[in-house]
Amino acid sequence: MSIKNMLKYLIVLLLMFVILPTNHAVFAASTQTKYVDIQSGSLTVRSGPGTSYKKIGSLKKHAKVTVYNKTKNGWSEIRYHKKKAYVYNKYLVNINLKNTRVSYTLKDSKKTKYKVYLIASKEQRAKASFNASGWNTVWAGADPGDLLYNGDYKLYVRKNGSNQITYTGYQRKDYIYNKTRHMVYALPAKYKGQPDLFAIGETMSSNYEEAQLFYINNEGKVKKVQTLSYTYRPKITGKNTYQTVGYNNAIGKWHVWNYRLDVANGKFKTTSTKKINAVKSWRKDWK
Repeated sequence: MSIKNMLKYLIVLLLMFVILPTNHAVFAASTQTKYVDIQSGSLTVRSGPGTSYKKIGSLKKHAKVTVYNKTKNGWSEIRYHKKKAYVYNKYLVNINLKNTRVSYTLKDSKKTKYKVYLIASKEQRAKASFNASGWNTVWAGADPGDLLYNGDYKLYVRKNGSNQITYTGYQRKDYIYNKTRHMVYALPAKYKGQPDLFAIGETMSSNYEEAQLFYINNEGKVKKVQTLSYTYRPKITGKNTYQTVGYNNAIGKWHVWNYRLDVANGKFKTTSTKKINAVKSWRKDWK
């Protein structure tokens, strides 16, 4: 056998016996764009897929990375200063949360936790003023100095512990969010088997608001409930039952509406209505 053929034979043998450690096994896939999602500090970048490997740098919150491969032990291969490097999968998500305007943690009727995000694709910020002539002018929906945001927003959902964030299909274009008045809010459940509600509201007149309500069903899907109008925001009166009131200044009386939420189909059913002369007090159930 010639030396040349012998070298080829040895190379083939070596290749046959090269085995990657099972805990570092690499799963090749098409590249994916991900974003760093951490509560504070920075995300450590290492030379290999594990905490025993050398720290070679760090990434800031919301930093954009390209993932080339993932390992069996939960690490992502990226490029850091044009060199192969690794970060822990847990801190990478598929949506950039940098432009999140509002987020809330919600529970479904089985107490499984999810996070919803209202994320802007374009946005302006201003304080309401008498001197303004556009969307940030003072009116029934904005007092002088109220902090306002105007933009196009999409609603996303994420199950607790997951790094997969899903677009719900719901969006609001040219929406004016009054942060000072907390026009986007949550209504936490008080009873077993009752889901939390999430509201995106806006002012309609001097004595009425309107809110689109949502909840998360037991399949993890965000369900849209019909819009409610009210003077005082909904309060919980029982399991999946709610009450609102609205002042009718034409007759000088209050309307009281009672609703029941059908969790299966995502609809409110009006169970009763009545008129009263005055509302003595109103409990704040929203946050």
